[in-house]
Amino acid sequence: MFWLIIIAIIIIVAYKLGTTSGQVIERVNNSGGMRVKYAKLIDAFLGGHDDCQIFVETRTYIRFGVSNYGGTTLFHINNLQTIRL
Repeated sequence: MFWLIIIAIIIIVAYKLGTTSGQVIERVNNSGGMRVKYAKLIDAFLGGHDDCQIFVETRTYIRFGVSNYGGTTLFHINNLQTIRL
């Protein structure tokens, strides 16, 4: 009986994760993607240094910054939500 309750809780959490993730991705896509949604912030950072560039961009995540012989500074924007059960 204990294992059935644990399995049921895991299934509920997995279902909530899946539906929330889909909603977040849909909202970001409807607003034009990460680069459009956070355009002001990204432009402010990219304009701050000549070597600054976008390294990774996905539907819900963007990593940008500067990497040169002096070191590396990276900024991460991850568009995830908390799960409400």
